[in-house]
Amino acid sequence: MAAKDTRGRCRSRSASGSRDNVYGSDYKRRKSSPACSSRSNVSNPCSSTASSGKSQTENVSYWMRQRAEKMGIFYATEATDITEFYKISEKWEVEESIIYPFTGKNKQILDSLVKFIKEKLKRTTELNDPVTEGLARSLRNIKLCEKMLEDTENSVIDEPDQNLKWYLSRSLMKIEEFYVELLSFLRKQSFRPKQIAETDFTKLLSKFLEICLLNVDILPDKRVMEINGVPTASVPDLLIKFHQELVIGVVEVKGMRLKKGPSDKKFSIQGVLNDRVLGQHAGELLVDHKESLFGVEAVLGILCMQTTIVFTLLEVSKDHLKRIVEDGEVEQKKQMKRKVGEDDAKNSGIILYTKPYDYMKEEDREEVIEFLVWLGLQTIPGTHRLQKEKNFPMQEQVKQSSIHENWL
Repeated sequence: MAAKDTRGRCRSRSASGSRDNVYGSDYKRRKSSPACSSRSNVSNPCSSTASSGKSQTENVSYWMRQRAEKMGIFYATEATDITEFYKISEKWEVEESIIYPFTGKNKQILDSLVKFIKEKLKRTTELNDPVTEGLARSLRNIKLCEKMLEDTENSVIDEPDQNLKWYLSRSLMKIEEFYVELLSFLRKQSFRPKQIAETDFTKLLSKFLEICLLNVDILPDKRVMEINGVPTASVPDLLIKFHQELVIGVVEVKGMRLKKGPSDKKFSIQGVLNDRVLGQHAGELLVDHKESLFGVEAVLGILCMQTTIVFTLLEVSKDHLKRIVEDGEVEQKKQMKRKVGEDDAKNSGIILYTKPYDYMKEEDREEVIEFLVWLGLQTIPGTHRLQKEKNFPMQEQVKQSSIHENWL
């Protein structure tokens, strides 16, 4: 019996680079599991044809890291500082105007909103207090969350600037929804812990992202990209969207804890996440490249393990994408350049990522709130989306830019 290889042809099971390496040895179990079938209705990755003789859809949820690497897509060896992710709009063709850095009134709105959110979420740190354990701690946390929700519901925004008040009010509404979701999660965790599922972490993350004014699609449609003649599908857990067509970020959520890496070394994602998670997320980023707000050569994403998030960014050239679509594989030794002939050219197919941040811990959360709000303010639907200010004095722009760099 033959097994289908990654290029759409058949090979024997004994051939080098077995299907277990590119799809995972438990693909049959995952195909039949409720978690998999609920995401999409797709075929076994090694079944190339249906009874009709037409190619069936392959799903990236079966991919291993090695599958992506056969296409010339690799994760960076170590983490990139989150400040570099602000520069995404400078490096790539952005369909819509993404401002960096903010100046003038835009910066004032950003700073005020970030300060507001940090203050309103500050008390969540108390949920991590290890003084009590077991059920006593669970009951205490439920009461704490009920108090946080009550305080949020009774909050009054005393802000004379009606424009700024609109942003604060919208965020406050989302903070209230976050506490409602968190309270539901804590109750379930306390009294029905075995029923905690990835969907619970997904809902909690979506509410957190919405606090930062991001537009989150909690039921994404199946996305399809043809690779070497085979339709390849992706159904991420969440999509952060600009509008109906353009995607800001692709989000994958897992119920597993993130393993701790060596404390004396810079964070490396390959050391803390298994090949299946890394392969699936690489596939999701690849499939969504056509809808990316930042152009087809850059796709932003988030990997979330329980409440710990890692920002990701796939950078891939048009020539590289063409090779993937036509051949299905890219020779690993061949250097695919994004900008051929330029001194700053980098290898195409790299997935950059940040260190992990737990959004339930104040120290971590305060490092990412600003980046998320920066994105949210520029992608929020309607007339309140921030755009580049006109007729702003050049001296003041330079001054504000300098302030922004210090503040990062």
